[in-house]
Amino acid sequence: MPTFTNPRDPRAPDQGPDLSARKTIKSRVLTAQFGDGYTQTTTAGINPHRVVWDLEFGGLTQEAAALLLAEATAAQTLPVTYKVLNDAQRVYLVTVGSLRFSNLSPEACLVAFQLQEVFGRQPDVGQTLAGALGL
Repeated sequence: MPTFTNPRDPRAPDQGPDLSARKTIKSRVLTAQFGDGYTQTTTAGINPHRVVWDLEFGGLTQEAAALLLAEATAAQTLPVTYKVLNDAQRVYLVTVGSLRFSNLSPEACLVAFQLQEVFGRQPDVGQTLAGALGL
């Protein structure tokens, strides 16, 4: 199970990728407005709350960035299991259109994407994201 932590290389503490992570909980809510002014609100479905992580990896080598992009691209359609930082293990998909890549310098790249929790789909054994980074 990949775990997203700060994957700095212990041999070079000022080098290597940095992890920036922001957690959001999105809720699906149903609201009914009645003619007498009364409004009724309730959560929608048996899993109304989804966890979304915005992740940004900076300081990656070109090779590590290419591997992370390839695996994140595959995770747009194949669910994967992750434990992000100290959060519970959950099943996620990478949000389509959220992948971003940029060169920070000739030696360092940035890769960013969004993980969105999914329900009812289980990952295949062996699916990974950022396996090359040891995450």
